[in-house]
Amino acid sequence: MEMEKFLFNIIYILSRTIYWICRFCVFGYFSFNEKSGKLYICQHSVLRKIVASIVKIFLVFTDNANYVYLVMTAYMALFERLREKMSGYNFYVPISIFSHANLHYYKMVYILHSRKISASYVSVINEVIEIHRIMISTFDSIYFTVEINILIIFLLESILNVLQIWNQLSTTIIWITIYQQLLFELFYWAYFVYQLILISWHKVLLRCLKSSLHNLENGHRHQQQIILFYGLYFRIWKLHSRVTKLWLKIAGALFGSTLALSYSICEELFNIIYTQSQPTEKWHFYLRFQIGHCLAPPMRIFLLGLCNNRIEELTILLSQQIILIHLLQGQKSLNQVQSVQEILSEQLLECKFNCFVLQQIRPIRNYIWYVGQTINNEFLLLYLWTSFLNAMSNLQYDLANAND
Repeated sequence: MEMEKFLFNIIYILSRTIYWICRFCVFGYFSFNEKSGKLYICQHSVLRKIVASIVKIFLVFTDNANYVYLVMTAYMALFERLREKMSGYNFYVPISIFSHANLHYYKMVYILHSRKISASYVSVINEVIEIHRIMISTFDSIYFTVEINILIIFLLESILNVLQIWNQLSTTIIWITIYQQLLFELFYWAYFVYQLILISWHKVLLRCLKSSLHNLENGHRHQQQIILFYGLYFRIWKLHSRVTKLWLKIAGALFGSTLALSYSICEELFNIIYTQSQPTEKWHFYLRFQIGHCLAPPMRIFLLGLCNNRIEELTILLSQQIILIHLLQGQKSLNQVQSVQEILSEQLLECKFNCFVLQQIRPIRNYIWYVGQTINNEFLLLYLWTSFLNAMSNLQYDLANAND
């Protein structure tokens, strides 16, 4: 019990950290009211907006290396002689990486400063708070648990994220890539906190169904528990649809890291195969320049895939329990005479059961790019395989040029 309180305190600290980062950096138009326990749309003071805008403009437009690189690369591509020298891997991969970083960076900047999108985030977060309050007031606190193995993987992902930033600072510093990574990590942390809460809700609902099944087998009343389950599950399903819609606006940055990962793997393999140096020097090169680039992107996908697999497992268990309850209830109804009220209650449960079955056509899952592409183990293998194939193709090109 003490461990669960400690783990939920970690979730609380993560949530507050994300909130205060947004408040300090003037991201979004919302404020938390301690009395009501909800977020509200707010207006920032003029002075605060001016100071924040000046700092943000300074950070964006002082990144000269990024803009010089993009402009010079585009200029070189206009001339035949220079295009020949900049053809193939040396041209398309780096420009694709930096174009991707710029695209997603400015997309996230727009999302963080859009009043309309801020209202959507406030509405979704308030719904999460409301559902959690209902569940806490309805079920015993011992029902709420946190997956400690997922938190350990999250800690490892955070360490690798720091290493990736350190790797970027150890090479030619192009700040736009660091800004893009930091902003994406802010969204990623928020989505991960939601994943932990979602898994906890599923585990609570599963215990609710097990209790209902036990009451049904012993001839006790169970209809109210089942109706409560349906009400909460349908509400969670609608909430997840809204969260997914917001998540997909920035999830492309997660899969788009394939190019950067391929580039990093290629550099490391080239250093191992071709560079004439001692093994200790090669390890130093990997630890200083590549470890974060090679491990952080797949670790982010692995963490969300782990959460998705746990949600999928719990959803299957929920479906099995509710089907078993439905079958036992149907058998019980055939063996006894029912009153009008009991018949109406049975019809209501039948209707909700049909709605539950229909919702399983599009169950609660983690998606990337679009609704239908699930983040799971298969997707992680596809991501790694695609990155490795691209890296090998790039490595062949580099080795051919080196031998020439």
